[in-house]
Amino acid sequence: MRTALLSCLVVGLVCAWSLTAVKAAEDTRFIENETIPTIVGDLVFEKGFPTPETTARLFELRTFYRAIEVIQQNVFAASLYAMRKGYAEAGAGRPNQVIVFRNFMDAKSEFLTANNTTVYAMTFLDLKADGPTVIEAPPKLLGLLNDMWMRYIGDIGNAGPDKGAGGKFLILPPGYDGDVPDGYFVFPSKTYGVWVALRALADADGSTKAANERYEQLKIYPLSQGGQSRADRAHQRHRNGDLHRPSGKLRHAGGARCFGCRGASRRRRRRPEVPACLDWNGVRQTVQS
Repeated sequence: MRTALLSCLVVGLVCAWSLTAVKAAEDTRFIENETIPTIVGDLVFEKGFPTPETTARLFELRTFYRAIEVIQQNVFAASLYAMRKGYAEAGAGRPNQVIVFRNFMDAKSEFLTANNTTVYAMTFLDLKADGPTVIEAPPKLLGLLNDMWMRYIGDIGNAGPDKGAGGKFLILPPGYDGDVPDGYFVFPSKTYGVWVALRALADADGSTKAANERYEQLKIYPLSQGGQSRADRAHQRHRNGDLHRPSGKLRHAGGARCFGCRGASRRRRRRPEVPACLDWNGVRQTVQS
């Protein structure tokens, strides 16, 4: 009996304490006449309502935060759009025109996350114009595919399904419901534009010779062409952050053309505009004989 009474007393005290805590919390839920200091100034409330000045300030703050959200949510697309435009101005406006930095990046490269131990190559796919597109990747690459919102699509090379052995990758446009042939690593994209960023591993002695030779085997073409596409290459030498005209012809395995240089200078009457920070010597194109 005594134990039962003690238990009831404990339960009663706990309930009373809980009701007191709830009442105290309710008392602080509402603002009457109060001035609240904040990082955007004092917010004044009268009889529980914000003053006209405070209301205007809160609406301004909401608009400001929404503007920040717009920037944060769209900076990825804006960045890749500007990058694609820059590639085109540098002479690599087609998916099978690939910019290759023959040497390692350094502090002048203007790539925020680039390393200085691999040889980079980059291009953009145009799935709206070309439809399903094939990338024939050589071995020993480490690359990725992002859509135009910088959302991950897939990996090529050591981190990809080919496990560094290379292979044929088929990139599908949004909503594609056609036939998908066997023998490909298939990646669907949510956007028609696709950013392709590749890295070739350097030689054991730290040189870039073998890395550049692997890029000579890289092919990009629409699936509809069945591998008969030309293999243009926008091969550009990289040194101390500058882009220079490559010396000599660049032959591409199995390709008909390479980006090394004379034809483009005949087609373009004026030099393309590029950032002043680049030491630009022009892009030319030669036809492989």
